[in-house]
Amino acid sequence: MAISSSAASARGSGFLSLRLPTVRGWIGNIGWPILLKELRGDFRRSRFFVTHFMCVLAIAIGVMVQIWIKRESENLTSVQLGRSLFDTFFGIQFLVVLIVFPALTSTAFTEERANKSLDLLITTDLRPGELVLGKFLATSAYCLITVFATVPLLAISTLFGGVQIEEIFIAYAILVGHTLVVAMIGVFFSSCYSANLRSTLTVYTIVFGYMAMLWFTLWDPVKKAWQEAGDRTLIAVLMQRIAGSASADEMAVTGGEGVQLLIGLVLVVGFAFAYLFTLTTNRVRTSTDDKSSNLRALTTLLLFLYLLACVVQPSPDASNRLEQMVRIDSILATRVWTSLLILFVAALTFPTEPLELSRRVQARFSRLRGPLAALRIFAPGSFWGLLYLAFLLVVSTAALLLLLQHAASWLDAGTLASVEDQQRWYSLIDRWRDVIITFPLYVLAFGALGFYLSSSGFTRGYCFLTVFFIFIITLLLPVIFEFQKFPDGIFSLYYLSPFTLWSSLNPPELPDEDGPRFVVLGGVAIIDFAKVFYPVLTAVLTGWAIAIARRRGVPLARMARRVGLKARAAA
Repeated sequence: MAISSSAASARGSGFLSLRLPTVRGWIGNIGWPILLKELRGDFRRSRFFVTHFMCVLAIAIGVMVQIWIKRESENLTSVQLGRSLFDTFFGIQFLVVLIVFPALTSTAFTEERANKSLDLLITTDLRPGELVLGKFLATSAYCLITVFATVPLLAISTLFGGVQIEEIFIAYAILVGHTLVVAMIGVFFSSCYSANLRSTLTVYTIVFGYMAMLWFTLWDPVKKAWQEAGDRTLIAVLMQRIAGSASADEMAVTGGEGVQLLIGLVLVVGFAFAYLFTLTTNRVRTSTDDKSSNLRALTTLLLFLYLLACVVQPSPDASNRLEQMVRIDSILATRVWTSLLILFVAALTFPTEPLELSRRVQARFSRLRGPLAALRIFAPGSFWGLLYLAFLLVVSTAALLLLLQHAASWLDAGTLASVEDQQRWYSLIDRWRDVIITFPLYVLAFGALGFYLSSSGFTRGYCFLTVFFIFIITLLLPVIFEFQKFPDGIFSLYYLSPFTLWSSLNPPELPDEDGPRFVVLGGVAIIDFAKVFYPVLTAVLTGWAIAIARRRGVPLARMARRVGLKARAAA
């Protein structure tokens, strides 16, 4: 009777837990077990209290010293003193985030490897994403405690006045955002190394490079505007600079260009975070798992959003037609070369993956039938990677051609003053049309090369490095011919370089007769020859790779629909 009552009680408790899940059980799906484990371990260490005490003490000393210096050396009003304290607080806190926090976040997975407990975590029911998310939340919480513990110190500056509530929220948003980015960078590189020192040094190298970039690109103009403003805080001047507002009384959110720039910055940081999270998750996954589909989905979303921004690009304003022509040329250059960079990274990444897929991955994607079968391009493997790259190239070419057509309507050639300016405008449009048509063929040829190397049995690293080094060699061919003054010819292949290829569309002067010329086969322009050469090269490499894969018995388009018990165990 007791057994039946206990069983009934267990069934009742299970029913209640199913119908009314606890908060802890719900949070457990987003890394709560790892978060709880990490926080319990961190808060029991003396390092936690010493680190946070020293950080808060440094910020407090900096604020107090600033109060004493400003009061003794200058005749400042209370409003000016409050703004000066606020700027000092923000600067010290920003340096703490970039100097102290990398050491706290770069040991997330290296300590697990040192303790030989990472394999035990992988064998649990937790998914790799939950492991990474738990580590990230733990390191972020560890650092955010220091950020929010300084709120009383910031309150000192508000007592003097001169600081708006919007500036406080913006300051803490910047600090929290940088803390989360530093935490994710630390977690990612901790998954790449097994030693704490190597991981920490790598994270500090990345962070210091980021600080140098901010120093050379943003600090000088912001500092100049800050000194000219006089009665504005650093945060207000920074947001005014981002917004591009002409008036010092305008905040960043009032400018249309500023809002677009802020949205762009948020998207860039968001995609960088998503890529780091996905790459870290792939580091934790086993070799037979799918490590590519999430990356392809992120790349597709990133490229689609960027191409959407290209299509809706507004017409640039200019004082005269010639200046507008220069700005249109600059816009087209930025959009085209950025798209080329994204697509070339995709060509290096996806077609160089291993050719063979595990039976478990094949079974998962074989369920996509009918109209959903087109989604198989997101499947891992070099064959599907080449098809995925071709899909991205078709979409990007169509979007950029639409942008070019849109840009051609921004300026009426009839309004230009001279015939030379009209010819210059028509030449500009034709030049970018040739570039947009040619660069997908150029990128696809490298993707086909990666697929060929993968089908020939090259490992992932060798495929990636071989394609990359061949790209570097073709990139430097114009330099070799410039120094050696070799005559051109069809066998020299100097036209493979994008510098030579796209510089030939608008050469500043006629090339030297002894050096490379922009024609081959006696008079065919290399841009026209490339439109035929790259598709032929892609077809040859792809056909050769497919023949090798079929001879090895590796299925390409066909995937296994069923996976037996032995195959599942082997996978």
